[in-house]
Amino acid sequence: DVRVFFSGDTGYFDGFKQIGERFGPFDLTMIETGAYNVAWPDVHMQPEQSLQAHMDLRGRWMLPIHNGTFDLSTHSWQEPFERILTLAN
Repeated sequence: DVRVFFSGDTGYFDGFKQIGERFGPFDLTMIETGAYNVAWPDVHMQPEQSLQAHMDLRGRWMLPIHNGTFDLSTHSWQEPFERILTLAN
């Protein structure tokens, strides 16, 4: 009875809205929120895009994933967590 969405690796695209309309709302969205870089727009989302994807999916709760595993980008280790928490507030 619980709907969960797992984003995997992806850039932001309008398909999130279509998925939300067709299969949502979701109780939990697990959205990639880390290892981003402006040079990788089709591969990883910026935290602002992660939050927009969650809203497009009509999610109730969002669990930021794909961060804090290993050092892949130039942002600081904690930055993805800090940015998504600031946006959530």
